[in-house]
Amino acid sequence: ASASDPCTNINECTASPRICSIHSTCNDSDGSFLCTCGFGFRKLTATICEHQLCSNITCAPGLICSEDMQTGIGMCGCRGNQHLFNNTRCLPKFPFVQRTIKAFREEYNNLTSPVTLAFIAEFVRTEL
Repeated sequence: ASASDPCTNINECTASPRICSIHSTCNDSDGSFLCTCGFGFRKLTATICEHQLCSNITCAPGLICSEDMQTGIGMCGCRGNQHLFNNTRCLPKFPFVQRTIKAFREEYNNLTSPVTLAFIAEFVRTEL
């Protein structure tokens, strides 16, 4: 502090206990500070970073990573209007097609069988 500047910066980043959560970096500036989250973490509040479960997961094309914060698991899957086929691709869910399929042929009861997939593909080509 000096006569022209009576204020002295307090470095919040050296406080104990630390002001920024673990897995973050504190950057001090005059009169303030900024917490920056490390890789794989995202900002929950100004000072708290939480684990980002999907940061290290690469999903196959067309699949999306979903985070289940209760179980702590990030996993690849499909959007709500699709179902996962062979853990590699998402196929549309057509409940009305499923009912139609089940009504006609027993082998269509398996929604991931080649016969069923061919039927759905033909339906999509002609009906949508």
